[in-house]
Amino acid sequence: MTTLDGLSSNNVNSITAVPDPTTGQESVLYIATSGGLDIWSLSNLSKIKSLQSINGMSGDDAFGIATSTNLNGTEAFISHRGTPSSRPSVNQITLDLTGNGGESVNEIHLFDQLPSNEILAIASDSWGVHILTTQSPLVHWNGNTETFEDGVPIFQLPEDPIMSSDGTRLLIAGEGGIATISAPAPHNIVLSENTQNYISGFVSNNGYWLIGDSGLERWDLQGTPWNQINLRRGDPLTINFGSLSRNVSAFTHPDVSYQLIEQGVVQSQGINVPGPNDINLKRMPIQLTSEVSNAPTWIKLIGYNYSTTLNLSENPNLIDVVQRMVDAGVKVNGSQIVTLSLSSISDGALEFRMIYDWEKSETPIQITEFYDTPNDGGGSLTAKWTLNHDQDFGSYQIFLSPSPWSMNLTSDELMNFEPEASIGLHELLYWEINTINGMLLENGVPYWIAMVVEYNDGRLGKPAVFSSPAVAFDDVPSPPDWIIAVNDDQSLNGGQLLLEWAQCQNSDDYLQTNIYVSTTPFEDLLGLQPHRSISESNSTILNLNPETPYWIAVSCVDTAGQEDLFNITSIGPVVPTSQPDDGVPPPRMEDVWAIDVPEDDGGVIEVGWSANPEDDCAIVTIYMQAANGEKPSSITSDFSAVKIIPSCEENSTYVSSINGLPLFDFQTYWVGVVASDSWLNHDLGDVNIVEVTPQRGFGMEEQAPDRITELSAWDFPDDYGNAIEISWMPSNASDFAFYSVWVSEHEVDDLRSLSDMYPSDGYLGLSSFFLDKQYINSDIEPISIIVERAIYFGESIEEGELTEITPELSLNVAVTVHDIRGNVHLMGLTSVEVLPIDNINDKEAPPRIQGVVVDDWPNDDGSALQIEFEPSLASDIMSYEIYAASWDYSGVGVGNSGPNQPALSIDAKLDSSPIKLDKLSDGSPIIPGIDITIAIVAVDSARNSFADSLNTATGRSVVDVTQISEDDLPQIQNIQASWSGDSILVTWDFPNSGAITGYQIHISETEFEMIEDAVLVASSEVSNSYLVTTNEYESLSSKTSFWISVTPYTTDVIKSQVSPVFLNAMEMDGTSDNDNSTNLETNDLGTILSSDNVFIGLLGVIAIILVFLLVRRGGKSDKYDKQYQIQEATWGINPEDEWGQMGWNMPPTGTPTNTEVPRNPPPISPTVENNLFQAAQRIQQESPPTSQTPPLTNRENKSSGIDTSFLDDLL
Repeated sequence: MTTLDGLSSNNVNSITAVPDPTTGQESVLYIATSGGLDIWSLSNLSKIKSLQSINGMSGDDAFGIATSTNLNGTEAFISHRGTPSSRPSVNQITLDLTGNGGESVNEIHLFDQLPSNEILAIASDSWGVHILTTQSPLVHWNGNTETFEDGVPIFQLPEDPIMSSDGTRLLIAGEGGIATISAPAPHNIVLSENTQNYISGFVSNNGYWLIGDSGLERWDLQGTPWNQINLRRGDPLTINFGSLSRNVSAFTHPDVSYQLIEQGVVQSQGINVPGPNDINLKRMPIQLTSEVSNAPTWIKLIGYNYSTTLNLSENPNLIDVVQRMVDAGVKVNGSQIVTLSLSSISDGALEFRMIYDWEKSETPIQITEFYDTPNDGGGSLTAKWTLNHDQDFGSYQIFLSPSPWSMNLTSDELMNFEPEASIGLHELLYWEINTINGMLLENGVPYWIAMVVEYNDGRLGKPAVFSSPAVAFDDVPSPPDWIIAVNDDQSLNGGQLLLEWAQCQNSDDYLQTNIYVSTTPFEDLLGLQPHRSISESNSTILNLNPETPYWIAVSCVDTAGQEDLFNITSIGPVVPTSQPDDGVPPPRMEDVWAIDVPEDDGGVIEVGWSANPEDDCAIVTIYMQAANGEKPSSITSDFSAVKIIPSCEENSTYVSSINGLPLFDFQTYWVGVVASDSWLNHDLGDVNIVEVTPQRGFGMEEQAPDRITELSAWDFPDDYGNAIEISWMPSNASDFAFYSVWVSEHEVDDLRSLSDMYPSDGYLGLSSFFLDKQYINSDIEPISIIVERAIYFGESIEEGELTEITPELSLNVAVTVHDIRGNVHLMGLTSVEVLPIDNINDKEAPPRIQGVVVDDWPNDDGSALQIEFEPSLASDIMSYEIYAASWDYSGVGVGNSGPNQPALSIDAKLDSSPIKLDKLSDGSPIIPGIDITIAIVAVDSARNSFADSLNTATGRSVVDVTQISEDDLPQIQNIQASWSGDSILVTWDFPNSGAITGYQIHISETEFEMIEDAVLVASSEVSNSYLVTTNEYESLSSKTSFWISVTPYTTDVIKSQVSPVFLNAMEMDGTSDNDNSTNLETNDLGTILSSDNVFIGLLGVIAIILVFLLVRRGGKSDKYDKQYQIQEATWGINPEDEWGQMGWNMPPTGTPTNTEVPRNPPPISPTVENNLFQAAQRIQQESPPTSQTPPLTNRENKSSGIDTSFLDDLL
């Protein structure tokens, strides 16, 4: 057979036939050729198929064939020699011995994947594996494609390296520095530093951690090392031992030891502790100190040598002493080595004889602890045990059982069980257990433990059993161990705080760290919402209000959303400030007074004071103490801080408790008020102390706090319908104790029958939520909480049971307020209804909004509308989207006739009625007198909403400002000035204000801030550009520099204070140094012919035509639609002059004229159109000011009876 018969190549390297295991017949022939593997049928001597590189082979040059048959079938292994057409490899192929051609390549085994078999370093990550060998290049294995990729040459990398990768960056550190390689392709070097030698390193999204010649370092991802403060490195580090103090900073490196006490030095300090045989031992602490707070340190004692003299001749416990010496001996090759040195205190012979009999026994172990693994996601138990001292120790064996072990458990019984863990490390005395019988542990299920030591010869020692079971739980993560807030870092701005905290300990199920910020003190997180959530670091910068006290807490959140709301790590008060710490506290508070609150039921006082004059006063603290003896003049340790006022602007407050207990009537108290500055400097030694005695008003009965009336409830978003959100306005009770939230499928407006069923306050056990914070941040901000339990079952609330919230079942909500004496209203409660919704599967949109009303926003310049509507009653309402356009429509979004984007989106939970709208959906401003159509779209938490058949309303804004001052007029923005020959083109942006009548242009050769110091050269009521020529300013010349301003005016007032722009003189070559100038002579007409300037030029052309042609056309047009009014405004037509309804005034003498008008002027943009239309209305309705807008020239614009109706055809 040759290639003419179908062979891939005439060069045949190997041939084999494999019998079919079922029939025993050889029906297929496999031929390895230089062109591929050919498969032939022996029955008809024809080619079945070929396997080549296009079929998945590593190459075409097939060399050798080997086969293997197993239970899964028959496979062939085809070798390739590495010729130019193939790589040195083996291809593993599944054979089809039936002759149907079902052969395919299963796997390819390459031999040249690595440039060398000598591996220097290796690292793995989510992308793949990175391998460094002694030969170039660095090799990367892509885990997604299962292929090898070449990287950079190794001469670009440090020598003797270690590698670490986070899937994005590959860190290579070694002798001479570090290099960072892009882990994915193209595997290029992104960072290289040749600084020092490194022996270890780690990289993550937080940066680089390196151990080198200078110890531990941390770099950011740009390669900038952290300073020792941010790194929390104890440098300098000092060891204090008795009277010794040593700086050991130079020795804080791996494998470096330090000799603290020199040989022969006697340490006389410390506590004397008697030792064996009356040896005098010293007990002394070793202290590590550093200037860097919270720096982690580690110390290990590696050697402690001392000498002593013992008199053994009279020791009655000599045998026990020798035994302890033997026990402390060193084991070498199974023998206990004990070296004894004997000497006599006087001359003479000494005879010593010792007989030591011993018997080998197995050392039993004891299980000391067995408990749930803390700070984990569940499914794990931890065991601890004692050390085994036997020389032939093999391993510790751990066994678990779902039922108790026998207390007389034997090693033979344990032979029938498989251990859950086998620990061969002798010194390891704890282990985390995650399985039982090969299955994962279940949370909430008790397990019992047994342990035994297995020796080298396979025998088992005596089992140890722990009597109590352990239960695995998904633990609520504990908060960080510490938190630090820094406000004096030079990189911080006013209002910023640098916050840092300890890492969360739940590393296996960590999700994020929540940061809580409040302007009032708190002891738990109930009712608070996270200010920020961070998952990638343990530090951040908070942007807060400067000079305001804050209390800050951090908590850890696991992947199940669990968070400890009660055991918190917090700090406060801390004040973000840009003021330096002067170390001087504010002066003492004056005019301090304290009185009993009259006509109350007792236990409440009111404290007042005069405002502190210090500028940096930030906090006021109320101190109290029960009067006892002579009144002091300072705050002593017997006083308690009962209230902190986070503002020095308040001058009174109520106090109803001290140290968590209510104030006692007829008990006299001392009260002091102390001020603190932003750095918490305060003076407790000079304080005005006053006395007060609370008491119940004569004949007054106990009064309950006012009922909560402003109450709302919604479905909690993004859940399965197992929670609701409740919000209410805080109580103003002076003797407030706590809120109790009631949620039930039954009515909750009357709880008296529920209270009567339980003794004392036992009914409170059915409350869904307790909150002992009277308000959060401010007494005018609503409180918002999330509730996950409600009262279900039974015919009434008295028969109900508190359990988890059930979705799609309506609930009633009420809130009761309790005072410190237990008074509370239980009837006549305000209640609201809410429906928990399965938002994950919710597809139903809230009903369309009804009752939309659009009015003008009162007392403004006509740039805003007032919108009101009936709020949605849907429980899962999340937001309202407000759409606004100047045309009629009934639907919004793509495919409907209305706008695609809302003009405004508001939170449905906030009472923002009425709504002020100052722009349309396309971003353009509201124009007075223009009808605006408004639609409101209700959006629920699953983003469901109706976009068609909406209920709309139409309204228009009006200018109804009662009186405008200069301050009400805006500053003109983006003023631009540029030379055009000896003329100046001035342009500016239209402000969003309907009260403006026009604009004045002033010019001066010197800088000015008031228009009185400059020359008025022009006024413009329509356009936002003007060409100033020598007609307006005779001395105008491009050889002179000018200051130019544009200021707005109304019919009554002109804005006199301006911010002029500078236009530099033009150079001889026709250019100007002014950065904002544009030389029109060196550019084409496109610079001049903007949409506005085209209309100004068109105005001049029309004026010339009218003057010289005096064309009259019979009849007058009755057209007076919006577009025609825009044209009137563009041309400066005044419909009230003698030209009749469609007449105009001639443009002023100074109006620039452009004789070259483009054939197709650009269309009017929507914004320009609105501004022109607005100006046209002002021309019809108003007259320009007389006293504030002097005429430009003494000429009068004369009218004639020219008919202008031809303009319809002209344009």
